[in-house]
Amino acid sequence: MRALATTMALILMSAPAICAEPADVLVKAEQAFSKRSVEVGFVAAMSEVLADEAVVLQDGSKPVVGKAAVLKARAEGWPPFEAKAVLTWEPSAATISKSGDLGFTFGLYTFAYVAKDGTPKSARGSYATVWKKNAAGTWKVVLDTGTEGLEPSPAKN
Repeated sequence: MRALATTMALILMSAPAICAEPADVLVKAEQAFSKRSVEVGFVAAMSEVLADEAVVLQDGSKPVVGKAAVLKARAEGWPPFEAKAVLTWEPSAATISKSGDLGFTFGLYTFAYVAKDGTPKSARGSYATVWKKNAAGTWKVVLDTGTEGLEPSPAKN
């Protein structure tokens, strides 16, 4: 998965000219997506931003292809989203292609939840999202991937 994200980054960053649309539009789209995840839940937020042809790559599973399949898999618990779960993320950077219709963001995420035994848990990781502008001029997610394994954030005093 890291190789895919690196390849996408190299392809998009190799464009010599700057796109007319600033890349921060994707940072804002990603931030809005994260905010909606907290407001309405991750699956509902995904349903608002996924393109019909979206692909999700996740550790420990096969690629899930198509918006309907992704939403069905998420709703059925892939990966297992337990009760009282909150997924948030913050983009570190974004790039938009020279053509202005394809871009990507990457950053860090935190998944906080209460386990079935009542114990609060959290997991952190990194992610990359590939966005494509549709015919209506709206940015939609066409590829979403993430990897777990970062240490939990230190407690704030």
